[in-house]
Amino acid sequence: MSENWPYESREKLLEKDLEKIKNQLLQTLLNSNQVVLELQGVQEQLNKYKIENESLKTQIRELNKIIDNLKAKIPRK
Repeated sequence: MSENWPYESREKLLEKDLEKIKNQLLQTLLNSNQVVLELQGVQEQLNKYKIENESLKTQIRELNKIIDNLKAKIPRK
């Protein structure tokens, strides 16, 4: 006999392999879900920064207008 003992049928070995693969796929799915959640958090933060950036740009434009108006009021020599 060439089989090792305790003997496990080919079907049993395939079932074990299938179970391992299922577990690996489940772990991969869980890991990818975690990555998606992290990316969503990063995207939300990026969106907040974009809004803040636009607000700051608007403030800068308004301040530049004020500066230009003040410069226009200064008498030139």
